[in-house]
Amino acid sequence: MRRLAIILMALASAAGAGELPLQLKGAGAYYTLRIPLDVRAQTTADDLSDLRVLNAAGEAVPYAWVDAEPGVVATPSRQSVPLFKAPAPPAAAASTAEPAQQGGWIVDLRAIKGVPQELQLDVAPGANGIFTFALEASADLQQWRTVLPQAQLVSLQHQGLRLEHGSFELARTDGVEHGGYLRLRPLPGSPPAPLTGAHVTSLAHHAELPDWQWSDTLVPSECKAEYCDYLLPRHLPLQRIEFSLAESNTLARLQLLAQPDEEPDSADSRVRHHHPVREHLKVLQHKNPPAPVQKDDTFWPLASGTVYALNLQGSELRSTVLSVPGGLYRRLRVQPTGGMAQLGSKPPGLRVAGRTASLVFLARGAGPYRLAWDQASPPVAMPLSQLMPGRQPDDALPEATASVAPPAVPLRALAASAPASAAAPSPAHNHKLWLWLALVAALGLMGFMAWSLLKPAARPD
Repeated sequence: MRRLAIILMALASAAGAGELPLQLKGAGAYYTLRIPLDVRAQTTADDLSDLRVLNAAGEAVPYAWVDAEPGVVATPSRQSVPLFKAPAPPAAAASTAEPAQQGGWIVDLRAIKGVPQELQLDVAPGANGIFTFALEASADLQQWRTVLPQAQLVSLQHQGLRLEHGSFELARTDGVEHGGYLRLRPLPGSPPAPLTGAHVTSLAHHAELPDWQWSDTLVPSECKAEYCDYLLPRHLPLQRIEFSLAESNTLARLQLLAQPDEEPDSADSRVRHHHPVREHLKVLQHKNPPAPVQKDDTFWPLASGTVYALNLQGSELRSTVLSVPGGLYRRLRVQPTGGMAQLGSKPPGLRVAGRTASLVFLARGAGPYRLAWDQASPPVAMPLSQLMPGRQPDDALPEATASVAPPAVPLRALAASAPASAAAPSPAHNHKLWLWLALVAALGLMGFMAWSLLKPAARPD
């Protein structure tokens, strides 16, 4: 009976827990681990607080969440910068001139304080067209280095809507620093853009950009004439949305609504953090007032924006990624102004992203190591400064990395992207189902044995 009880406890524990082996690369003793989306979906806690890193002896090793970008976060500043018309090459040398010698515009960044983050260009009123250029940087107006080989400034009137795009991110480009210059060099076949002004948003202190974790393409779980709903990956804070429109020459203004995750909030929201500075830099899609939305108490207004896929002047122009406030949501509702017909005959696919959940752990004890979740062991997470004494805030994370080894049967996110896949049970669920069936059978056997021992013996005739 005691042995049977031990087996039952083991089955109950295995039914709720999960783990996968880790593959280490590089010399420790600290390793940086990125949590895959499939594992995030399997965890019980929405803040991933039930994750553990275990050694070969089953001991939980110390770890810390990477929940903030290094450096000092500063409020962004936006200021106008001088804009100069670059002279075109002489007509006699135009045929032999290198592309870098063509005319265009020069932006003076010498008065900028801090690191440039975004360039905003003002177009002349009434301008209409797509202006393609290469963005180059220089410290002395002599040597130029290409930082964006092709960028498009858009100013179009289409179906009664004004479509403008004049913002360009500088934070991820190499060679753009304060105290230098930018040049907008028109590419062959495109005239110089009719600009009237330029503005630059900068940060006093450089902050590392978030590492986005993108989902696979999602398809609607339900569609009506007015909207389509999409099931979102579990435990992924929604911060970026990318639309894939099926038909060319499609443009629509839409409202995004979200259904909050019904799971209880955790006191520790480390993986929900989003960079407050970056969210203020991405406001292009949200300048216009939101469109009227269909009233639904279970969905909250999230953001509004314009999505498009246009084939104009021989160029394919698609809308950029939409930025939304970070949060945990169960469903996303896409509600275009004028109904789903505005997005074509086929509903769009979309990808969503949130900030990557990463941790650093100390390889204590013998390997192999494994990542486990839904465990009963006490929390071992600590601040990164305590896990790595002597580390400075601006120091890079450990170069040695750990990765989750692929399981024999692939995990599947609990939030499926299609109705068919939503109805199909995942391998992890099947595994747990068999364990619970075994547990029920064992309980039945245990009850039968107890009844056999306790029933009265039959009286002899």
